[in-house]
Amino acid sequence: MTCDAYLQLIIKDINHREKEERIVTKRKKHWLVGLLIAVVIICIGIGGAGYYFYNMAVARGKKGFVNTSLTIKKNDPNRTQKLWYKNAKKYTWHEMSATGHLKLVASYVPASKKTNKTIVIAHGFGGSSANMGAYAGLFHELGYNVLLPDDRGNGRSQGNYIGYGWPDRLDYLKWIKQVIHKNGQQSEITVFGTSMGGATTMMVSGEKTPKQVKAFIEDCGYTSVYDEIVYQAKSMYNIPQYPLVPL
Repeated sequence: MTCDAYLQLIIKDINHREKEERIVTKRKKHWLVGLLIAVVIICIGIGGAGYYFYNMAVARGKKGFVNTSLTIKKNDPNRTQKLWYKNAKKYTWHEMSATGHLKLVASYVPASKKTNKTIVIAHGFGGSSANMGAYAGLFHELGYNVLLPDDRGNGRSQGNYIGYGWPDRLDYLKWIKQVIHKNGQQSEITVFGTSMGGATTMMVSGEKTPKQVKAFIEDCGYTSVYDEIVYQAKSMYNIPQYPLVPL
């Protein structure tokens, strides 16, 4: 083989290798672009889903999956108590939140006969004091003064998100102190709540409370906010714990 022929063979081999390298590089580029697009789509999907569930579970607003209707049906077993609360004369109390400088509002109904006993009622998720008429009527029948706060982010109180009881526990301490201030040092106070209100009640019980607080009654509270969201996401949407719940 002559030198020229050998040189041509080498040049041809080099050109062939360069062509293969360009093809491989082009394929890698396409794979990287495709992978990047997939990652972006997944991130947008997860972010969008996280935003949706934040608005559904945490942000202030009406929750379509929670019945907060104030309609009192004729066959309602608590009709008498609810009608009483609806028509009862209510005094509006105000308080500043323990954190965040939010204006909080509560309804207060004194007992028919003067008493030192006061029940502080914590409402459930997505509701407000207006939804606790049955319990207010029950404790009124038992001779209690009744105080029904609207938690931050609910009802008439300020706030953009639902605290699930954790920030609210400190607010309830302030409501308790207001009861003592207005009703006297001889006050005997019980804190009661259902669902999220039950969890709030347990959280309040873990704080240092005034001696006037005599009892806590909680109904169907949850172990933690995280556990509750995991449970609801699974039961309502069949969504696994990861990755949406941590978001």
